[in-house]
Amino acid sequence: MLASGGTLALFWNRPSGGDNQLYDKSQTVYSKYMPKVKPRKFKPEEEVFDERKLVIEKYGFIDLELKVMHQTREFNAEDYISLLNSYSDHRSLGEDIKIPFYNAIRAAINKFGGSIIIYDTMDLYLARKP
Repeated sequence: MLASGGTLALFWNRPSGGDNQLYDKSQTVYSKYMPKVKPRKFKPEEEVFDERKLVIEKYGFIDLELKVMHQTREFNAEDYISLLNSYSDHRSLGEDIKIPFYNAIRAAINKFGGSIIIYDTMDLYLARKP
């Protein structure tokens, strides 16, 4: 669908770490209430870049460029629950699971200082179709 000479632009926003104690506690909560959600494994940036580069080049794109941006976001417990509720897999939970799940996440955040910091990495891949 992309014309010859056109540019492919792919964006990814991915968390790249955070507070280990709070993360570990949140994984315990997820395993109890949402056992199908697997713990996130944070790969080194170079590994992520290399994997995506291979896929992009596999489809014949050339002149690959990568731009990487970082940001941190800090949420109190209520704002973080609002963020979680914007994800379709969380939003679609039945109230019998959602309420105790959100209460457990809220309690974990409050136990570890009342806020959660998300470290985001935003990747932009640009490549040209020959």
